[in-house]
Amino acid sequence: MSPARRIAGIKAAILTGDAETAQKGLDLLEKTLAAGVSVDQRPMLESALTELRALAEASLRGARQAAEDLRDIILSAQSLQTYDDAGRRRSATTLAPMPQRF
Repeated sequence: MSPARRIAGIKAAILTGDAETAQKGLDLLEKTLAAGVSVDQRPMLESALTELRALAEASLRGARQAAEDLRDIILSAQSLQTYDDAGRRRSATTLAPMPQRF
């Protein structure tokens, strides 16, 4: 498979959130590029790799933001205030486990 097609496959895997396929594609791309690239392919591959890097960085930023949002939601949920049938406010702290980071 050509490097350009492999990069397209990696991009598709990143966009669909398939990290395993993206990593396999990156590993195969690394082996392909280690064998050498023709001078004609170099400019196209450099721009495609730059685009792929930007996409991966954006995915990482999104994943980090989602993790922070979940942490904030869990912290907020632990201190929810509710009302009983008589309209009196009840305050109870729930002990929800914190999410684990990978």
